[in-house]
Amino acid sequence: MDPFDLNDREIAAYTLTRQRIVSQIDDIETKGGSAGTLKRLKRFGNAFSWYPQFYPQILEDIGGMTDKQLMSALRTEEGFMKLIAPVKGLPIHHKFASRTGGDVPIRTPADVFLDVRKRVYNKFGFGPGNNPINLGAQGAIDERMHQGRFGSKGTVFEESRGLGMAPTEELPILHGKGTRDIGGKLGQDPALLRSQSDEIFNAIEPFLDTQLDKYNEVVQNPVTIKQRNIIQEGIDPAAFDVGRTTEQSTAVRKAAEKTGLDVKFASAFDFSGSSARFSTKGVVARGLARSILPSAALGGVSLALGAGDVQAREERAQQDPSFINKFQAGLARTEQAADVAGLVPGPQTLVSEPVGFGAGLTNVAIDVARDPIGTLQAVGGSLKYIANEFVLRGAMTAP
Repeated sequence: MDPFDLNDREIAAYTLTRQRIVSQIDDIETKGGSAGTLKRLKRFGNAFSWYPQFYPQILEDIGGMTDKQLMSALRTEEGFMKLIAPVKGLPIHHKFASRTGGDVPIRTPADVFLDVRKRVYNKFGFGPGNNPINLGAQGAIDERMHQGRFGSKGTVFEESRGLGMAPTEELPILHGKGTRDIGGKLGQDPALLRSQSDEIFNAIEPFLDTQLDKYNEVVQNPVTIKQRNIIQEGIDPAAFDVGRTTEQSTAVRKAAEKTGLDVKFASAFDFSGSSARFSTKGVVARGLARSILPSAALGGVSLALGAGDVQAREERAQQDPSFINKFQAGLARTEQAADVAGLVPGPQTLVSEPVGFGAGLTNVAIDVARDPIGTLQAVGGSLKYIANEFVLRGAMTAP
């Protein structure tokens, strides 16, 4: 079932609102009017068509709003994008642009387009518009990889600050070559606008595939990872996760400004190296902490640490697929599997504990060889990690 389904009352509001938006667009295009208003009507109208649940006040009103009130409600997207940014000045990128397909989302009959939305969801698990998977902190990207230019004035990303390197086509750009054509001409095809949902979906699908490929390329780029690590390690490990609230992002944004990590973030836009310079401190701290915790004795803590270690090492291997990184990721997975097997004390513990312990110590030994200074710094961090994340937090949440 499509989680974006609408009830009958909402469908009535959805249909009427789309008709009003198209009517206003047609008036401007035939009689003349503000080019800015026309652009906003198309942008926000498409966003509404793709995911009307972002605008509950419109769905609840069923047509009672004035044109000015309607536009004000549609523009709530702009305020949300500013509040969801983990660093002030970071643009928020939609994985799929709401204007994909041009006027198709607003000019196709409501029942047909609702089925197009369902088809898109069935393939991708989400779609264009302002749904939480398509729009959120996970799409916060440096403007230099967003549109290939410096960021807004008054932020750490403006050109005059000179933080980091200049934008370049050496790096992937979300709104760069290959993704500028998102099917705008489809909305100018009268025959397609009268087509069935399967034909419309088939016409739009290739443009969605291209956008998603480019998005994944950018978020997996070593520069993006290097920048995000600064906030994730310094403030909040989940700062760029799907599902963040504006309150959570605002807290991170304020902390970044207060600590100067926003400056460090902007400065980390540096592609002079062939790969990201990974910080090993967090990985080593988890690994050391895990190695001193028997899974049978402290199962929940051990499993949590192990999961974090596996994720960190797999991300590292993904970005730098060298033999040693892949080998360490495999050791982490072996250690985690042993943790699961040894969670409940029993005969299997005699085997699982030594296997997990050995895999963990091997990883730590490799860490020492690769980064002796970072490992020494992480020794105290591993104990602090256990105290802060589990002992103290557990005491605070205990009944």
